[in-house]
Amino acid sequence: MSKQNKQGQRNGKNNKPPGRKNKTKKRVMKKISASFAELSLANYSAKEVELDKKEEELDERQGALSMMEIFLNSKELELNEKEARLSAKKEELDERQGALSMMEIFLNSKEPEINQKESELNEKEARLSAKEVELKSLIITTIGDRWKNLDFLKDHCLRVYGKRVRTFHEGWKYIFPSEYQWIKEEQDRLSKMTKEELVNILDGQRFTRSTCEDYHFRFDAIVDKAKCQGTRVDVYYNLFNIEELIEQK
Repeated sequence: MSKQNKQGQRNGKNNKPPGRKNKTKKRVMKKISASFAELSLANYSAKEVELDKKEEELDERQGALSMMEIFLNSKELELNEKEARLSAKKEELDERQGALSMMEIFLNSKEPEINQKESELNEKEARLSAKEVELKSLIITTIGDRWKNLDFLKDHCLRVYGKRVRTFHEGWKYIFPSEYQWIKEEQDRLSKMTKEELVNILDGQRFTRSTCEDYHFRFDAIVDKAKCQGTRVDVYYNLFNIEELIEQK
């Protein structure tokens, strides 16, 4: 085939009709558009699913926030009530503080008067104590050694105190109240002893020390001596009737 014929064939292929080219181009564009549409639809669907999940998550968070808001509102009410109670308590305390302040002012104004009365009472107490010591000494001196005379004690208690007494201890209780305190305690101690213990005390009377007659004129000295030396001194047995205690057992 000659070159001219081949060239003519090629020109024939390249020179196709315009309508055919347009149809081919449209088909290609349609396929491209369909592909893009499918891709866009897939992307849209995936995006829609993602947004749905996001919406669910936001709804859950919104629910949690709503519950938290309800809780906080209840706490706020509780705190408001507590604050109201504290305010009322503070007002009450302020009123009490005011009353205490007024009382303090009153007491401070009375303090000089109270101090003066206290000083006067102390002076009076000192005078009474001195008078008591003087009277006690006078009574002891007046009684002398008659504290061991039961008839005298009966008569003295009836005349001076208006009391009828039957025993030494009853008489000493009215005439020598301070000295009698120890006598009573010792009498109670002896009363709790067994008969054998009391017999041993009575047997020991033979070995006691003698007391000077001058002591017998002061009952307080007799009691002090008996308190210090106990059953080792003879005057102890003048104060306590051991034989009578043994008979009671």
